[in-house]
Amino acid sequence: MLTSEPIPGGWLPSFRAHAEALEAAGIPVRPYLGGSVVEIADFLVSVLRRAVETASKLSERQAAWKIVFKTEYDFQNLFFATMNPWLAGLGREEIAVWYDGQEKRADFNLLGSQIIVEMKHIRDAGTKAAVAKTLTGLGSFYEKHPNVRLLLFAILVDKDIELDAAKWESDFTFKERTPQVWTRIFRTP
Repeated sequence: MLTSEPIPGGWLPSFRAHAEALEAAGIPVRPYLGGSVVEIADFLVSVLRRAVETASKLSERQAAWKIVFKTEYDFQNLFFATMNPWLAGLGREEIAVWYDGQEKRADFNLLGSQIIVEMKHIRDAGTKAAVAKTLTGLGSFYEKHPNVRLLLFAILVDKDIELDAAKWESDFTFKERTPQVWTRIFRTP
């Protein structure tokens, strides 16, 4: 918005043309998430981060609905409930990648599998070690899929687990290759 009043006729012509080009490429513009898979992935990360933080702010007195992260699936359900109302094209366990006789189903995919979201939950030392081993292997699975442009690992870590988030994000993020691989750490409230 350039002014406090709505612009007559909607978006400016240059942005309208940009929005039409994005829609033609299969990228949603309502809500406008960004003009590239990188911008859209950044949007997904920021919304998920706020959703995890918000889980701790639900009223204890009105305990009819509470978010408790016991398993990876609780984390996935929060992501799906948060994103699906805005992203009707968000697919859940639809895309299977085959490599050397093994099948891997993506937790979530968006934009015709251009963005893949894999979610993990570290609850203890055992799951911490298992997730560390899994990250590299999963990346190689998705390198074989022709549509994937960005793989996002969203890792929920219980608050009492010692983990250097900056190190994990650095060690398991690869932005200079195709597909890009992003690793983002989220802490339970």
